[in-house]
Amino acid sequence: ESQLGAADLIVFRYVGLEEIGHTDVLLIEVKSPTGKVGPAQDKWAELAVAQGCRHIVARSLEDVQEALR
Repeated sequence: ESQLGAADLIVFRYVGLEEIGHTDVLLIEVKSPTGKVGPAQDKWAELAVAQGCRHIVARSLEDVQEALR
C-alpha cells in the first residue's frame, strides 16, 4: 500500500564514525524536466524535512549525484 505524496525513492546512508555517526535520510521525488510537485507531495516533503530528512526534486541523474555528495 502506498502513502499519498510519499517520495519516489528513499536513501538511508550512515555517515561518520561508528561511535558518533548518524543516519542521513534523503528523499527523492523524481520528475521530468517540466513535471510539477503536487500538494500532497509538498506536504509530505515538508513533514519529512521537519523530522530531519533531506528532500530533493530530481529532474536528472546529476541532481541525485549532487545530493549524494
